[in-house]
Amino acid sequence: MNKRNISNQVIIIGHLIFILSPIVLCVTLSEIYYYHLNGQWYTHRSPQALSHSEAENGMSLYRKPFSLVKGDRFRILCIGGSTTYSMGVSYEHSWPNLLQKKFNESFSEKFEVINLGRIGGHLEEFINNYQNSSNIYISREKWIRGLRPLHKDLSPWGWKDLQPDFIILVPIINDTAPDYLYLLKPNFVSLSADFVLNLFDNSYFFENMAIGFYFKKFLTILKVNNKEHFYNENLKIEIIKREYLKNLKKFIDLWDVNLNIHMFGLPLLFNKNDGEKQAYQAASYWNITSVDSLLKEAKYMPLLDDLEKTIRLEVSKIKGLPYKELGGHIKKQSFSKRLRLYIDSIHMNSKGNAIIAEEIFKNVAIDIERIVKKRSFEGNK
Repeated sequence: MNKRNISNQVIIIGHLIFILSPIVLCVTLSEIYYYHLNGQWYTHRSPQALSHSEAENGMSLYRKPFSLVKGDRFRILCIGGSTTYSMGVSYEHSWPNLLQKKFNESFSEKFEVINLGRIGGHLEEFINNYQNSSNIYISREKWIRGLRPLHKDLSPWGWKDLQPDFIILVPIINDTAPDYLYLLKPNFVSLSADFVLNLFDNSYFFENMAIGFYFKKFLTILKVNNKEHFYNENLKIEIIKREYLKNLKKFIDLWDVNLNIHMFGLPLLFNKNDGEKQAYQAASYWNITSVDSLLKEAKYMPLLDDLEKTIRLEVSKIKGLPYKELGGHIKKQSFSKRLRLYIDSIHMNSKGNAIIAEEIFKNVAIDIERIVKKRSFEGNK
């Protein structure tokens, strides 16, 4: 090897060191900085390494604590927001609990219905909880402005560790209403940041490296802060529709393709055509002096409800999921009768929860019976 070749190799190695040194330095400093703030390196812990105390951690945001150990029970997960949480009624009168009672009364199999409803829960939070359940609540409004749980805010277990036999998915209004109220139009910088975020989504770089974590945070800030107000209502609705469709498909794709997922929509109080009149009636019925918030809800909620129904139907066809809008007979009742089933424009009282539990049971009982018989047959082989 002549001196010229050696000299060229030295130059190449020197260039590589010059290029790689800042990268290695940034990676190292990012890890040290993260460790300094959080007391641990930026790594995802294995769910197989859970201790008993860790298994009990992270239950505070759920309606009722549950065990990660499944045992021989037929486990159903009810996933949704505050309507699944059944805000405003006792746990005993919540529709997931009533559903569990119906299954245990109707089948010899032992059923467990876990209420994973979270107040303000939305699809991007659900996607996050699949891997590691969050111990803090971040509203959709704050989520679209870039706020995310830190590593220290995440439980060592996620929804995937619950090993469900069946999922009841009830996405409702939390994904579209905050976007409708707070969403701003992205400019070129925001769109570019969003493109890079989607490009590296779920990558090793984002998920397992501190520098990826901080880069993702930086891109999210760029995405959120480089926006302006909408002047075109149709464009705004189209962006909301696209985001909701993407997140709903992404959440469903997380689960095993053979897992039975049934999707339901719950009835809202207000109708599209008589919203203003109904808002004043509701204010009088609930003894509310200021009707402004009800008028606002009566205006945009039926619009978003129709949008969500369209998307849920589209996703159910694409993914082959059973899907049904509940409470059809409720919507046909007079408004004064419907009022007796609600505590506000979204959440139902104990009577309303009982109706929902009965409807869901009727819609899923045949499929669950088939799964139970198949499991019993395979167990007897």
